[in-house]
Amino acid sequence: MEPRSRRRGSCRPLVSPFLRDPASGRVYKRGKLIGKGAFSRCYKLTDLSTSSVFALKVVPRRGAGAGGLRPCGKVEREIALHSRLRHHNIVAFHGHFADRDHVYMVLEYCSRQSLAHVLEARRTLTEPEVRYYLRGLVSGLRYLHQQHIVHRDLKLSNFFLKKNMEVKIGDLGLAAKVGPGGRCHRVLCGTPNFLAPEVVSRNGHSCQSDIWALGCVTYLVLTGSPPFMAAPLSEMYENILASRYPEPTHLSPNACRLIARLLAPNPAERPSLDHLLQDDFFTQAPILPMRPRVQEKMVQTLTSWSWALRLPYQREGLPSLRSQSTYSTKGPSRVTQLGLRGAQCRRWKRPLETCSSAWTLGLQDLIQHPTRH
Repeated sequence: MEPRSRRRGSCRPLVSPFLRDPASGRVYKRGKLIGKGAFSRCYKLTDLSTSSVFALKVVPRRGAGAGGLRPCGKVEREIALHSRLRHHNIVAFHGHFADRDHVYMVLEYCSRQSLAHVLEARRTLTEPEVRYYLRGLVSGLRYLHQQHIVHRDLKLSNFFLKKNMEVKIGDLGLAAKVGPGGRCHRVLCGTPNFLAPEVVSRNGHSCQSDIWALGCVTYLVLTGSPPFMAAPLSEMYENILASRYPEPTHLSPNACRLIARLLAPNPAERPSLDHLLQDDFFTQAPILPMRPRVQEKMVQTLTSWSWALRLPYQREGLPSLRSQSTYSTKGPSRVTQLGLRGAQCRRWKRPLETCSSAWTLGLQDLIQHPTRH
């Protein structure tokens, strides 16, 4: 048996700190690792001539997985599909090149990472937040489907966030063109928890399979748990085929009805993306076209531990925001200055100094003073 260090080195060749695109002549500096998957890694990338920042997706020519060589056709298909897409809710594709060891894709840089990071920090999202994110995801997914492309791997870690919290669909590694019948090859691929019944039944992916995955995402962000648990796998697949999941009791009736529509076991009964935003979940909540400007000011003052809690709230009957000047200085130090030490977040039952939810939203009903009771 070979030494462990040699095996690791042979499976994953090192990525050079400086990279040159032979076609354009541009020289890039590779930065820190910002994400990784089964076959690829993603780094921050800087163009040395313009100082522009990108994300670099690196796919080894010799895969690190048990499969050994990764079929070149998969990488070529991803490049061919992604390079033709132009939409504000799809991660932009800026170019690609290769060397002896790797294939490189230069992509749009999303500095706020992904919705998976937000949910990890928040545990659950509120219905107004979910409305905001779903509007962007539906817009991007509708565009993909208009191009006859199914994503096949919609999940939180593939929903990336720009600095202004605009959501973008990325990672088209499993994306594929649909055939004349509206379906892809009958391949079981994707995240097991989010597989649609027709995919589990080996009838292939379709645009309706992506809509099912969107329903799983909606359930997950609103409840904190996926609708179908992964263990044991056979039982999970049975629940998927029957669309049998724990019905959340704390959500609004409109949210529950939307989830039920998205997770209909019959693909024909799921709503189309053209009509999804007409659901009561979206139409029966007052909404403004733009986020409050005061929030953009708060964005600049948040400490690094709380950026993921900076929420793209729209005014949907929420309590009014506190004055902008109240939050004009950074985080916990301001608690003492305002005489709020000892106050707690009513929602999360945490000291205000450690609860970013109250700081980012500035909602008056999230704050309680134990000494006043």
